[in-house]
Amino acid sequence: MKIKNEIRNFTSARLGAFGEFIYKHYVEKVKKVSIKGVHKEGKDFEVKGVKIDVGATRKDLGKDFSARRKIKDKDAYVFFSKNGVYINCEITGLTKSGV
Repeated sequence: MKIKNEIRNFTSARLGAFGEFIYKHYVEKVKKVSIKGVHKEGKDFEVKGVKIDVGATRKDLGKDFSARRKIKDKDAYVFFSKNGVYINCEITGLTKSGV
């Protein structure tokens, strides 16, 4: 699992940037929703007129992801787990398991 090893070795900044990349791809390509990068005032994107701050975590990388958790002070979440990636953004209704 080379990608898991890469994710384990990411710095926090790199992990955050990778989470933003995954979230943007998911919104644009899977959900077919327009997304605009804003990167100001603590927000990363604007989706459906809502400014979103994306957070990413690798805490579940060695485990099966089964719970809908949140990352404190973030609007959208990208969780890397043993069985895939979980994306959650309840604020815009864009949620997906096992991407």
